[in-house]
Amino acid sequence: MLLAPKNDHTEHEQPDKNHPPSSPPAQPLLQGHFIHVIGTKTLQNELLCMYLADQTGAEVNVHDNFTATQPLPDKRTLLLCDIQSKPSGFFSQCVRARSSSDYYLAFLNVVAKSPFIQTAIRLGAAGIFYQDESPSRLIKGIQSIFAGELWFSREALMTCLSSMRNPKTSTVESKSRHLTNREREILVLLARGATNDEIASRLFVSHHTVKTHIYNIFKKIDVSNRLQAANWAQENLLLYDD
Repeated sequence: MLLAPKNDHTEHEQPDKNHPPSSPPAQPLLQGHFIHVIGTKTLQNELLCMYLADQTGAEVNVHDNFTATQPLPDKRTLLLCDIQSKPSGFFSQCVRARSSSDYYLAFLNVVAKSPFIQTAIRLGAAGIFYQDESPSRLIKGIQSIFAGELWFSREALMTCLSSMRNPKTSTVESKSRHLTNREREILVLLARGATNDEIASRLFVSHHTVKTHIYNIFKKIDVSNRLQAANWAQENLLLYDD
């Protein structure tokens, strides 16, 4: 005897159109975390904040400096620094930020194979996101960083390790570390072609003070004139050019 096939639309099994079955809402992956985009408040960065908040569940804001950011305990704060729209004093602020163990530090819009990648690693960054990074990889990278992982390409890490083994690189880094923040500022301005008077006006110091700083800079980086100093700065302090 053949049985008739069961009707999938019987009265008892028909779904209630007014009250469709609901699945439990997905929990935001990074709820309770903060992402601070450090850069100028452009439309692009504002839209980026909206996208990150929607995709991760974190609270996301854009700031034009580091002072507005407050880290949460247990490493729940990421500073995502946009090097394309960096504010004044950007890299010196990065150096200060790395001293806080409460922050994760990552850089956005990095040019592929840029020397900056090595500096970012030495700054203690947890990740690098390139200019052509896809949105999905950006989200995956941020999630990985909050999970305590590093987000660098193997090529970037190998390049950094190779440069650290290079005696010339070590000598350059030693000279750079001996420069004060003020001397670094003056050296960057000098490399841009600023005169002593222009540097004094920009930094609100006397002409004599600028001359003294430049004299000390020349001794520390072992150069004898402005052209040599400018070349040294372009090769070794380009990343600190705010």
